[in-house]
Amino acid sequence: MVQIRFYGELYEITKIKEYNLKIADEITLLDLIEILDRKLNISVSKVLLDDKGKIKSAYVILVNGSAVREDNPRSVRIRDEDILAFLPPAVGGKLYCSTLGC
Repeated sequence: MVQIRFYGELYEITKIKEYNLKIADEITLLDLIEILDRKLNISVSKVLLDDKGKIKSAYVILVNGSAVREDNPRSVRIRDEDILAFLPPAVGGKLYCSTLGC
C-alpha cells in the first residue's frame, strides 16, 4: 500500500489529508499521478505538472522523506509501502509581504 499525503493547495483541492493506494508492482510517479486523477476524479496532474509533463519547480515531492530531485515523473519509481508527500510552493517572507503591503 502506498501512503500519499496532501498538503496546502493539494489538500484544499482534494479535501484529503492522506490516501492509501494499493499497487501490485512498481510504477512511475507519473503513473501514480494519473491513477490519482482517475480515482479522486480531480486533476492532480494539472496542479503538479507543467505543459511538458515535468514536475513544476515550485512543488516538492517527498518519497520516504527524501525530496525527488528529478523533474521527470517518468524516471521516479514508486514501490508498495512507499510514503509520498506532495508539498505546495512556499509562500511568505519579506518579499511576499512587500508585494501585498503587509
